[in-house]
Amino acid sequence: MHTIGACGVRSFGAHSLHAIPTGLLSVGLASGKHGSRDRSSQNHSVALSCASLCPAKRTSFRRRVGEYRRRSSSPAQEAPLDGNEKKDTKAILTIPTILTLARVAAIPVLVIGFYGNSAQAPVICASIFVVAALTDWLDGYLARKLNVKSSFGAFLDPVADKLMVVTTLVMLSSQPISSGTLQGNSWIIPSLSSLIIGREITMSSLREWAASISKEAYGAVAVSGWGKWKTASQMSALVLLLLASGGSFPGLVTDLGVGLLFIASFLTVWSLALYFKGLWPYL
Repeated sequence: MHTIGACGVRSFGAHSLHAIPTGLLSVGLASGKHGSRDRSSQNHSVALSCASLCPAKRTSFRRRVGEYRRRSSSPAQEAPLDGNEKKDTKAILTIPTILTLARVAAIPVLVIGFYGNSAQAPVICASIFVVAALTDWLDGYLARKLNVKSSFGAFLDPVADKLMVVTTLVMLSSQPISSGTLQGNSWIIPSLSSLIIGREITMSSLREWAASISKEAYGAVAVSGWGKWKTASQMSALVLLLLASGGSFPGLVTDLGVGLLFIASFLTVWSLALYFKGLWPYL
């Protein structure tokens, strides 16, 4: 009689070992992985059983024992990381995050330059805004190129963008249009700015709410093509309006900037309506 124990195959009667099927022996070996006895007890049990087998079964048995020992002794290897999968790092100051922090740090410099008395202030402010917009693209590119991401960086990137845009809109709204067809007008830019800022606040709340519902709902408010066109026209408008803020540039620059801000405002409302339409089934 034979018993297949938790630690392998045990022999209690050599006269019937020849009747043990090979498949049953493999079951005994597999179950040995979960046993609580030490390896020497396991080897002794295997040796007793192996000695009682016929030559053909003995060879097969030994082969399986060898395979089992190799598998149990070799350390488990982790699967290699896929090339498209980002490595999640707990480090806060990654290179993309440092660029994002630099964008936030540039906001006070932008404010000081805008209200300074220097004749070069409009050019300096426009340059700061352009560099900030470029770093916004660059930190995303580096995050993909270096295959890294961080929760802090994912949180900070959109916040830095909104802080820069909102600050610029508030500054431009604080003074009348200095040149161009609408020279002296003091309500158009504040009105358009309020529309854009209100949309950004609404979208932030909408995305947070959608994320709390389901993954599908959050996908419905992912950045769309209309949103990208809105961002492009908005950034271009703000650069032109910063350049023209001192009145030293031709009025055409101001008119073009105001026109692009009108386009950005329209795309702001249109894209918001499309996001609401995508979320309507989840309401």
